[in-house]
Amino acid sequence: MVNIGDDRAEIRIIDLANRLFDLAGVHPRLAIEAPPPGSPERRLPSLRRLRSLAPGLAHTDLDTGLRTMLTWYSDRSPNGLIAE
Repeated sequence: MVNIGDDRAEIRIIDLANRLFDLAGVHPRLAIEAPPPGSPERRLPSLRRLRSLAPGLAHTDLDTGLRTMLTWYSDRSPNGLIAE
């Protein structure tokens, strides 16, 4: 499995973090800081060429992909998902 991105939906990084925290069952306090100079305000990849090269490419919705990632890390961490 490879995360290529999604050119059909955008998500703010804070919203992505909160979705991940909800799925993981953790709710840390975050320190929100300004982006570094020169950071793009939006990141939306174009996958048109990839779709033409790999027309049967499978799509995984965001929550399923996040759950898969959490399980993968949890299975490989000696202390579970969150290292102490």
